[in-house]
Amino acid sequence: MESIRHKRVKMLAAAAIAGAFVAIGAAAAVAVSQQQTGTLIGGPMTVGQTATTTTTPPAEPAVTKAAPPVTATKPKSF
Repeated sequence: MESIRHKRVKMLAAAAIAGAFVAIGAAAAVAVSQQQTGTLIGGPMTVGQTATTTTTPPAEPAVTKAAPPVTATKPKSF
């Protein structure tokens, strides 16, 4: 037979596990609702004005041809 103390420990463990499941379910529900609405708890996001710039491109590219600074010889096995 199980002692009364053993039964209490089992019941306490079961209650703790059930509470954890409830907490996980609540957190998942909040995450899903935020995902569906697209809003965060802090509030909706605001959009500012679009910045435009006008610059003229250079007449010719700054680098015409790239060249490596170091050259190496090809090994015989290649």
